[in-house]
Amino acid sequence: YKISAKDGDGVPELEAALADFISNKAASVEAPVITRARHRARLVDGLACLIAARDALELCTGPELAAEDVRLAIRHLGAVVGSVGVEDVLGAVFSQFCIGK
Repeated sequence: YKISAKDGDGVPELEAALADFISNKAASVEAPVITRARHRARLVDGLACLIAARDALELCTGPELAAEDVRLAIRHLGAVVGSVGVEDVLGAVFSQFCIGK
């Protein structure tokens, strides 16, 4: 390609080539790429909680223990995807407003 930053010659072709390259690379990735160490740590912790839940069910230690592990796994995943739980909403409401006086 012949490109001129001054005249803009070849810039559209470069943009198209880059877009094709990126879309081909993105399409070839089978699993999402985790770019932040914090996200990776949360996902690893969530997986550990799910494994603990499975083990609790297999060992018949009680469904309530497995449920707690699943709840913790959901919380770890929520930290990555940005979901907000009921506890977070209530905490924000009670910290910002004077309710029940």
